[in-house]
Amino acid sequence: MSAVPADFEICGTGAEKRSADDLGKWVRRGVGSQAQKEREAGGDMSRSSGDRRAKRKLESLREQLKQVQQRLAGAKRQMDDPREVAELERKQAAIEAEIAHWKEQE
Repeated sequence: MSAVPADFEICGTGAEKRSADDLGKWVRRGVGSQAQKEREAGGDMSRSSGDRRAKRKLESLREQLKQVQQRLAGAKRQMDDPREVAELERKQAAIEAEIAHWKEQE
């Protein structure tokens, strides 16, 4: 078997690794990968994943807020249980506070 160049690695596992030289299954390490993007950017890519997480969380919170607001409007129109209105108002305030918190992090 010939030696694997420094910037290449053998792909696969088990038997594939043992026969990689014979089959020519070498892949360049880091090409098109997260590692290469980090090297080209000159920093770590963790921020972009954090941004995606924050965006998904904000979308989820906005959907929750919309649902709570709709339920609150219905509860105010039909005042069967005044405690329900107070509970929904608390939920709305909590969701709005969490949205503000996530917006600060962006």
